Amino acid sequence: MDEARACIVGAGLSGLAAARALSARGVPFDCFDRRSAVGGVCRSEMAPRLDVSKRHLQFSDWPMPGSYPRLPAPRHLASYLSDYAERFDLRPHLRLRTEVRRASRRPEGGWEVELEGGERRSYSALAVAAGRRGRSRPRSLPGSFAGEEREGWPPPRREQLRGRDVVVVGDGPEAYEAATTASYVACSTSFSTRRPRYPLPQVVLGRPLDDLPGLDYLRGRPIGRGAASTALPRPVRQGALRALYGRFISPRSYGLPEPREPLADAGAMLAPQLLERLLHGRIDVKPAVTRLAGDQVVFADGSAARADLVVWFGNRPHYPFLAEVDLTSSGGEPLLGACAGPDLFFLGLVEPVAGSPTAVAEVQASWLAAQLAGEYASPRPAGPGTAPRGLRLKRVEQHEYRRQVEREVRAGRRRARSLVR
Repeated sequence: MDEARACIVGAGLSGLAAARALSARGVPFDCFDRRSAVGGVCRSEMAPRLDVSKRHLQFSDWPMPGSYPRLPAPRHLASYLSDYAERFDLRPHLRLRTEVRRASRRPEGGWEVELEGGERRSYSALAVAAGRRGRSRPRSLPGSFAGEEREGWPPPRREQLRGRDVVVVGDGPEAYEAATTASYVACSTSFSTRRPRYPLPQVVLGRPLDDLPGLDYLRGRPIGRGAASTALPRPVRQGALRALYGRFISPRSYGLPEPREPLADAGAMLAPQLLERLLHGRIDVKPAVTRLAGDQVVFADGSAARADLVVWFGNRPHYPFLAEVDLTSSGGEPLLGACAGPDLFFLGLVEPVAGSPTAVAEVQASWLAAQLAGEYASPRPAGPGTAPRGLRLKRVEQHEYRRQVEREVRAGRRRARSLVR
């Protein structure tokens, strides 16, 4: 059994980005996914709507087909990822229809991974790219609820919402979509959000919003090339974006609270159907839930809504196969979100604000490959990899994040070279 291998759990966007980076550097690895084909959540029957244009969804080394629409659907991305695996000969490393049941640390170092059927394999590093969905209901929420509570994933179907009083709780796109769906068939729909995002139109001047000329520079893309390139200062970019935003859109006109944070921290919401339903008064927007009281859900502003169904969406990932691993210790590499070296890595938990998830996945994959190829040395002493306290989704500005990670990888390569001398 070859112990000099890395194990990647998940063959979605982040998993395939990591597979491509490791393959390019000659690092031996296996990639496991319980589904029958690559594509991650895009292969799910209830795949979420994509709000990223084709240009920002494709990998840097393989364009999407010209026949794809400018705003691809999940089935397009799933097909593209399948072609990507073929193009770069990743298939020999993939083990589909294979679920990872348990991963545990070995006393001598590295990981023991148990697959369905009982097969066990040893690896020196574990990269988790198994999605970001998991537990979402706050454990400490006081009171009791007389109706039905359910986790947001998989999202409820229309027939499960029809004729009911529904409260949807969450901040992400899946929560927006569930609230929109409920507003068409439920008796009443309340949407509770703790951290409201900036609502944005999906199409502007006949093209996807993230494809507008010049917008990338306001989101941190460097002006110029090479060493002479520079990005607009963050305060300038934030001020310009806020001014443009305020000129065309007002959250209050949709009944949404004004976000308290800058756009780069609060995040954007590209959900045109939700905005239309808000304008028609079919969704009642509420702040955070503070307690449950029988058939009532009570919110932070003191108001309450009658409900017989509460749907909880959250950003607290949960990985059952890591049940034996302590993921609550402080540590890890905060710059890389939930990546925790030197032998445990969480990929895909960094979300760009109205940017390219694929570009962020490639940045993380290049850092992972550099470390596993021995080209990078961490600034921290080597030791067991631990995760930052409470795995959560981290929002970043795409271009600024790329610069930060690339700068750290260059510094890590210099540290690695100095250790060899």
